[in-house]
Amino acid sequence: QRFPDLGVMTEYAHRNGLTVGWSVNGCACAESEPPTPAELGQRYSGVVDAVVGYGFDSVRLELCGPLTDVVRWLSLLNATGRRVLVEGCHWVGHPPYFQTDGELRCPLRCPGAGPDVEPSFDAMLAAVQAMPARAGLEWLSSQPGCWAYQAMSPVGNLPTFAESRAHFAAWSITSSPLMLGLDLANKSKMDVAWPIISNEEVLAVNERWAGHPGTLVASKRLEAEGSAPSYVVAAPCNASDAAQRGWRLEALGLPGTARIVSGNGLCVDVGVGNPVALRACGDGSPAQTLAVRPDGALVHDHFGEVQCLEAEGGIGPALRRAACGIVPPGQQRFSFSGGTWADFGASGDAGSPPRCMAVSAEYPGELPVHLIGWQMWAKPQPGGAVAVLVLNRAEEDFRPRVDFGALKESLGDLFDHRPEGSVLVRDLHARKDVGIFSGSLVAGHVPVRDCKFLLLTPLVDEGGFSLSLGFAVVAMVLSVGMGVAVGRLLCCQRPANGKFLRSSDSGSDSESRSCSLSGDEDDATEANDAAEAHLAGCKPEGESGSDHEEDGTMICLQAAMLTVCWWGAAIYVTVMIKLTTKSGEGDARVPPFMLTCMVNTTTGFISWLVSLLSWALCSSPDERPIPSASRFEKLQVLALGVMQGCEIGFINKALEYMSISERTMLSNCNVLVLMLTANMFGLERLSGLRALAGLLLVLGGVFQGIASGTEQQGPDPQEHIKGYVFMLSSMLLTSLKWSLIQFVTQRSSAESFLGKVTKFQLAALVQPTTGVVCLLLAIVFEWKDIANPGMWREQTHQLFRIPAIALGITMIMSSELKLVQLTSAVATAVLMNLHHIPMVLAGVLEFHDHIVAFNIYGFALNLMGGIVYALARKYDDSPAGAAH
Repeated sequence: QRFPDLGVMTEYAHRNGLTVGWSVNGCACAESEPPTPAELGQRYSGVVDAVVGYGFDSVRLELCGPLTDVVRWLSLLNATGRRVLVEGCHWVGHPPYFQTDGELRCPLRCPGAGPDVEPSFDAMLAAVQAMPARAGLEWLSSQPGCWAYQAMSPVGNLPTFAESRAHFAAWSITSSPLMLGLDLANKSKMDVAWPIISNEEVLAVNERWAGHPGTLVASKRLEAEGSAPSYVVAAPCNASDAAQRGWRLEALGLPGTARIVSGNGLCVDVGVGNPVALRACGDGSPAQTLAVRPDGALVHDHFGEVQCLEAEGGIGPALRRAACGIVPPGQQRFSFSGGTWADFGASGDAGSPPRCMAVSAEYPGELPVHLIGWQMWAKPQPGGAVAVLVLNRAEEDFRPRVDFGALKESLGDLFDHRPEGSVLVRDLHARKDVGIFSGSLVAGHVPVRDCKFLLLTPLVDEGGFSLSLGFAVVAMVLSVGMGVAVGRLLCCQRPANGKFLRSSDSGSDSESRSCSLSGDEDDATEANDAAEAHLAGCKPEGESGSDHEEDGTMICLQAAMLTVCWWGAAIYVTVMIKLTTKSGEGDARVPPFMLTCMVNTTTGFISWLVSLLSWALCSSPDERPIPSASRFEKLQVLALGVMQGCEIGFINKALEYMSISERTMLSNCNVLVLMLTANMFGLERLSGLRALAGLLLVLGGVFQGIASGTEQQGPDPQEHIKGYVFMLSSMLLTSLKWSLIQFVTQRSSAESFLGKVTKFQLAALVQPTTGVVCLLLAIVFEWKDIANPGMWREQTHQLFRIPAIALGITMIMSSELKLVQLTSAVATAVLMNLHHIPMVLAGVLEFHDHIVAFNIYGFALNLMGGIVYALARKYDDSPAGAAH
């Protein structure tokens, strides 16, 4: 009923870019009656004809029915001339092997590496343990043309989204063929699986080949029941290996019995099972009592069954107890001499020379799943990069450390990392860069039965000088240079007297384009008034139109220089923040609210210093002093600081409940909110062209949000609502803040306190209040981190970067304040949307960030929105716009 025509089904799959496989001789429908030889031949050929006729792309060979001849299957399939992928379950035999010349022979394209996988985390972890045996650094039996296969993927069928994501990542990092084993028509399961299986960055790790299929590099053993503090391992004899020395055979009370004591005072214990462990010595413990035969065999009576000690497989690494007399005698005979414990090996067999026993804290061989706490897997990627997957099975409050040096030691030249080099770390599940690190990183919290999937890309250094640091220095020099030029141009045109009102965007017809000058009518004030009029683009009485055009050009030039200064400083701050994440203590860095508090407070101090310097350079002896602030002006400054602090806090808090894509989309809607707010307060009209510009900017934000979307499972609906509340609150505060800034900078009397202060002085007053608000938020939300002395000790080096970041933010804020005065709050918000473009381009050039088509669409719409808004302002300044 579900598949009435298999040919139609495969054709439908092919049209949708899928391939379809057929399971042959499967256990679910195995034949109970053995066929005659004639019937057997018909069934082989009949199945092959059906595979080709229905258009199947692959065949999975099972061994549950009578059709068990793998060679015959391969011969018949090859004879059809159709390319069919042949995979085999782990028990069909015919594994890959190396010929004497070192060439790999692989009868099956995808040889099975383990049993079918049940939809559980432990079953997944048990299956992946078979992969390291196929991925030795010298002998790779899993490689292009012969991929070790861990059975179909149960993604979407596991109990939680996190477990399905961890499973798919484990298959990906071990280069296992990714064959889906879920019902594609089951919407609920596909809703879980789709964001996982459509993650192109995870798929790329699986598909790329850089000389190795991926393997286990670290594993944490649980101290659970049945585990031991250390184990006995068999290794090639090495007189310089301290772990192989100190063994002694201590006779016990019964004749012919003894116990074996290691150099660290522990006794060989065979009571729990294989592998043989070392435990604290106990008087007369049966598990530690061995019979010593004259030929050197060490025998243990296991509930009436006589078993002998031997190195597993003749070479180890595990020492085990097994039936006596099955292996060559030399492998079950031992000698003790000078503190060394060794077997006799297989006489005459060069492949099994004598082995010496050693003490090892590591579990020998494949670790049972119930003893696994966590594991780290790695797969080399092109360009010397490496993908790292951390699987957490049972560790609570787990924050794994990824040591770059240890990875280099495990992977050799496949990981192009130098001890002094830096590494760009990208979270493949979140699809975003984590930061730049050196030495190691703490990968953040990984919940139980979840994972962390990272891509480590070594950054190229030249002559020991980091490109990131060089980029930051260049950006800083350019920003400071442009800032000095713009600051000198602006501060020396600052009016010392008189009042200037510009209301071209006020929305009032009676006041539209009105410019009034008031104050003392002496020559000095007239000059100052003229300078103020020039700065605002207004034409004093008696001034020609050409002069007005020149002044308008000067204002455009100033706005352009301020914008370049602002964007350059923004790039510099971004680079500095990324450099701050170079600490190896990735999860222990200064918490964001506290960092914001310190940066804003430092920004206020820097602004105060710069304001003193600019006043000394630009003020004249006869210039009137700044009057005291009125109570209303103090309230305005306090309101700016509080709104800015809460705005930052709400945005940071929203990220706990929302995805990055949602936040990006909503933040770009802020232009429309600001337009409505500015119109409500009479600061700017809301014309049709302005509304169109706002819609284009919002659409651009939507596309950018889609581009930055993550594959994380959606949060709880109630928590999601909290995120929207925080984000909408921050948008409202942002609109009110910028409207208030426009009112303060454009409408304050030139003789008032706010009319006299420079932008740096205003920043010096606002930023400390913002810092106090962020401090309160840090106490509420980050007290645990703030009260941790270890965090401050480990992150002392980050505190030295705060002044550098604050310097850039000082430049950003002063530029924004001046732009609001020259243009409007809405115009500055439009520029904020556009400044994402150079920021992203800088990330592509410096940090190798990814750009997708939606990024380009978003940038194009943002540019169109900016152009439409500029046309709207130009139209409003025209006679037709004024009349309208």
